[in-house]
Amino acid sequence: RVELLRSWFIPERNHPAELTAAQTERFGCDVAFVGHYEDDVRLAALEEIARRAWRLRLFGPAKEWNRVLAGTSLASHAPVQFVSGKDYNDALCGAKVALCFFSKLNRDTYTRRVFEIPASGTLLLCEYSDDAASLFTPGTEAVFFRNQAELVAAVDSLLADPGRRRAIADAGRRRVWADGHDVMSRMQVVVGWIEAIRASTGA
Repeated sequence: RVELLRSWFIPERNHPAELTAAQTERFGCDVAFVGHYEDDVRLAALEEIARRAWRLRLFGPAKEWNRVLAGTSLASHAPVQFVSGKDYNDALCGAKVALCFFSKLNRDTYTRRVFEIPASGTLLLCEYSDDAASLFTPGTEAVFFRNQAELVAAVDSLLADPGRRRAIADAGRRRVWADGHDVMSRMQVVVGWIEAIRASTGA
C-alpha cells in the first residue's frame, strides 16, 4: 500500500506575528524570498523586482547566494543571511508578499513553503504547478505565476491593493488549516492509515 504523505507546517513555528520596530527594520519589505539559489528563473525574477524599486528582502544559504549576486544588480543585497526558527517566521511576517519558487533539480511540484507562507499570515505568490494550484483557489487563496511577466504584474497589482492582498492572505491561512496541512493533522492521517491496515489484516 502506497500513500502520499505531504510535508506540513508547524503551528508553533509558522504563525502570524507582530514585529517590533527593530524586527521591522530587519525584515520589513514589499517582497521576500527565503530559499536556496538555483540556476533557473529566480535570479532574473528577483533582479526585475529590485529594478522596479520594490523593497526586496532575500534570505538563504549565504555561500550560494553571495557568490551568485556579485556583479549583478542584486549585489547590494549581499551578504545574504540564512534565517531559521523565529527569524524565518519573522522574515515571512515582515513581507507584504512572499515568493515561492520550485526546485527544478528536485522536480518539485510543491514545497513546504507552500504551507508555511500562508500559515504565517502572509500572501503566497507561487510559481505555478498543477499540484500546487490544486491546494488553493488561485487568485482567492494564493496567487500563481507562470513566467516573469505574470510575476511582475501580480506584485504590481497586489502592492497597489492592500485590501485584496490581506483578503487573499487570510483566505490562504484558513485553507491550510481547514485542509489539515499542519503537522498534527498529518500525523493523524498516518495513524489512520496504520489503523486501517491493522483492521484489514487483523493485526
